[in-house]
Amino acid sequence: MALPASSFDPFPSLPSSSSSGSRCPGDALARVEGSVPPVIPPGGGVSPGLSPRSVDSGKSSGLLSSVALVVDASPPKADLAGSAWRGRVGASQPRGQLSYHPNVLLDGVVSPPVELLRAGARAWSNALVGFFWSKRLAFPMVNAWARARWGKKGFEKALLMEDGLFLFKFSPQSNIREILELGLWHIGNQPLFLRQWTTGMTLDRGSVEVLPLWVQFHGLSMEYWTMEGLSHLASSIGKPICLDSQTAKMERIGFAKICVEVSKDTALPDSLTIRRLDTVGELSFSTISVTYPWKPSATKKHWVSTGSRFQDDGTAIRIVEDSSGQEQLRLCPQEPSLPVSDRLEASIGVGTDGGPPMASDGLGRVRVWIRLVCSACTAALQDRKICNTVSDAVDYKGFPADKSRTGGWVPAALILGIEIVERLSTMGIAVNLVTYLIGVMHLPSATSANIVTDFMGTSFLLCLLGGFLADSFLGRYKTIAIFTVIQVLGTGMLATITKLPQLRPPPCHTSNHCIQADGTQLGILYVALYLTALGTGGLKSSVSGFGTDQFDEKDEKEKSQMAYFFNRFFFFISLGTLTAVTVLVYIQDEVGRSWAYGICTVSMVIAIVIFLSGTKMYTYKKSMGSPIVHILQVVVAAWRKRKMHVPYDVSLLFEDKPESSRIHHTDQFHVLDKAAIVAQGDLDNNGSVANPWKLCSVTRVEEVKMMVGLLPIWATTILFWTTYAQMITFSVEQASTMNRSIGKFQIPAGSLTVFFVAAVLITLAVYDRFIMPFWKKWKGQQGFSNLQRIAIGLVLSTFGMVAAAISERKRLTVAKEVAGSSATTTLPLSVFLLIPQFFLVGSGEAFIYTGQLDFFITQSPKSMKAMSTGLFLTTLSLGFFVSSFLVLVVKKVTGTKVGHGWLADNINNGRLDCFYGLLAVLGVINFIVYVICAYWYKPRNAKPSVEMETIANESSAERNC
Repeated sequence: MALPASSFDPFPSLPSSSSSGSRCPGDALARVEGSVPPVIPPGGGVSPGLSPRSVDSGKSSGLLSSVALVVDASPPKADLAGSAWRGRVGASQPRGQLSYHPNVLLDGVVSPPVELLRAGARAWSNALVGFFWSKRLAFPMVNAWARARWGKKGFEKALLMEDGLFLFKFSPQSNIREILELGLWHIGNQPLFLRQWTTGMTLDRGSVEVLPLWVQFHGLSMEYWTMEGLSHLASSIGKPICLDSQTAKMERIGFAKICVEVSKDTALPDSLTIRRLDTVGELSFSTISVTYPWKPSATKKHWVSTGSRFQDDGTAIRIVEDSSGQEQLRLCPQEPSLPVSDRLEASIGVGTDGGPPMASDGLGRVRVWIRLVCSACTAALQDRKICNTVSDAVDYKGFPADKSRTGGWVPAALILGIEIVERLSTMGIAVNLVTYLIGVMHLPSATSANIVTDFMGTSFLLCLLGGFLADSFLGRYKTIAIFTVIQVLGTGMLATITKLPQLRPPPCHTSNHCIQADGTQLGILYVALYLTALGTGGLKSSVSGFGTDQFDEKDEKEKSQMAYFFNRFFFFISLGTLTAVTVLVYIQDEVGRSWAYGICTVSMVIAIVIFLSGTKMYTYKKSMGSPIVHILQVVVAAWRKRKMHVPYDVSLLFEDKPESSRIHHTDQFHVLDKAAIVAQGDLDNNGSVANPWKLCSVTRVEEVKMMVGLLPIWATTILFWTTYAQMITFSVEQASTMNRSIGKFQIPAGSLTVFFVAAVLITLAVYDRFIMPFWKKWKGQQGFSNLQRIAIGLVLSTFGMVAAAISERKRLTVAKEVAGSSATTTLPLSVFLLIPQFFLVGSGEAFIYTGQLDFFITQSPKSMKAMSTGLFLTTLSLGFFVSSFLVLVVKKVTGTKVGHGWLADNINNGRLDCFYGLLAVLGVINFIVYVICAYWYKPRNAKPSVEMETIANESSAERNC
């Protein structure tokens, strides 16, 4: 839309008529004087209150009815009304503040600072200017329509300008390009023409002589598929403005869709003859068809409209009606996003009296009214469909997701099914892997423990990779599907390895020493394990998120259902874990590992088939990008400007966020502020960021500062997961040497972790039912704070290592009494001696697990909530890797050439109790450091999210990856 140049002021004067209901005494005086002083808000930029009509959150702000003038410098003595006037103004209730600037006139020109103008441009950079070709519609109708259609796309307010112009303001995060491409929009059967506001645009409609139209060119030869070629082609219709996203990326070459400016009287052709090259490279000619989503007709009483009807296979049928009412059907490829305003409008002549359309005979009149009724019904049904869609989600075809057909409990149940199978496979492998490595592969106990911890640490670390791929490239659905297949390959290889004798060493005999697995056998085992770890990491990074995507969090009913989904999600995690450590471990020990791993493989195949069967039912949320990229942008921008100095006045730093979502500047980690310094070339012509890797807003910098502030607490929680790793490695090896019989039934060594899970559940129940009510009655608080829960978890884990050292000392005493006992000899000592260490560490996990998640979720900035889970996962991953590192160091320092030391090849010849004691000492030191960091940390006041409340009450021993 070309807006002709004129002297139109985008912020016109207020009407001179006084209002008896004025709430601000100063308003009446301002109207008498016939002028309004310029309003400059504290943050810079243009105040929305200056517009003639302003709508924010559905309420009109009126005609600047409550603005108090706060004079911060001595104004000229020629005051308007002296001290009495200031007294009246001071008594009002201010909604905004105006400051007096005595030196604003330079050579007779109003000259505010350039930074102020740029700030104002940034404040309005994400806005659309619109007008109607025919008579302007009422402002309340336009505003209500815009809020209903664009409310979930970031629409903030509508403003009415002079000459029938409308300004539609969107949040800075909104993609207004999408709004333009989804047009042409219709309000009350009237087309709304939109252009993006830019600096230098004169907001004056004047006499509309040119219109922006979308034009579709069908059947283009490939020679035209360049920017210059498309520019020449579009210039045959009018002045080219822009391309739609699919044409710009050249992802769809069935037709080119270009927005052009044309005169309202221009004859728009239905076909064009174009030059092209023939098979020998000579010039030839061909004819292409041209269609228009909307175009004006030759007369002012008729106009042409196009709509979209969809067949069952998704093909779009374009219905083009001219003023005579004749329909022409054309098949064309459907665009990726469905224009939500497309309707089949009846193109009927308007009666001379402005009433209903006229027809020449009775039958024609009936046909006219039938057409009108059908059109009204179609519009009503489409409005209902639009209201039933999720604004930020699509279906499997890329159309706006319809709640009646997608999302809800049925697809969520399919996702829960794949989660329980994943838990069954991963935990079934991990908790009993150390016995396989020692008993079958004949590896030393320390080496076996490190293989298990490296496997678990890698699986949690790869969750970050899976989350990054899902957020930035693949999306959650594809990530789950791809990595589930990878995990199937891993478990299938494990089933094959444990079945074929060629892939494992021969059994031990009394006549010879045990032969360890060779390099080939271990290499194949490592490939299988890390394929499983890769599949687990990628799968678990998206399962819980994709499950919550099936519910619309903006719908209160579905938001409550989301909490129930988390309850069921953690229930299924617990169910899968308990099944793995009991049934699956029993099958491994008593039936065969190949059978157990085969069950895992078949279960995963069935789960992925069931998951894929729900493709048409899923709701797919649009990816918002990875917060890791945002953090890197701040770091890179600060590094590039490392030689620049941060201005003394921090208001000069760049900020483009709305006031409601800004994070105020802090002096912490001052070096990162350099990322917000505005240098030459950082901003483009309309005041927006040219390159986010060179310039970041103050809010984005403060978000990164908040994440950096979490790192000391994050670092001091790593050691807990190092102690946790001993529960599935050395503790299981301890259990394998002890008496595990209950009558005639023998408990598998790996199943001892069931006491660990039970400890978590019992601790959470006691905390919820007894500790929280007592603490609330005594202290008036809802239980322990997140930092207090983390501290309790660290203390319990330290006591757990003390208990483990005591029980191991007792076990070693019995082992020495049994002369010549090997690692596989069953000692006359009950396995229940190990319950205290499992219970203490399990209870510690119940506290530290909920405390960590609560801390990271509530203390992370809103835009980086996804990073809260990432921080939690890295503590788990690093905890397992630290365990492997400690084992290597201890074995190197205390080991001997014959395989003795604290961590001997034969657990009965070592001093595992000393290793547990070392972990207890490290736990005490770590706790002291944690207390210092917790004392230094200044927490933000934040309420736990729905997810956090559910996790705190319904969590199990396993983590939400």
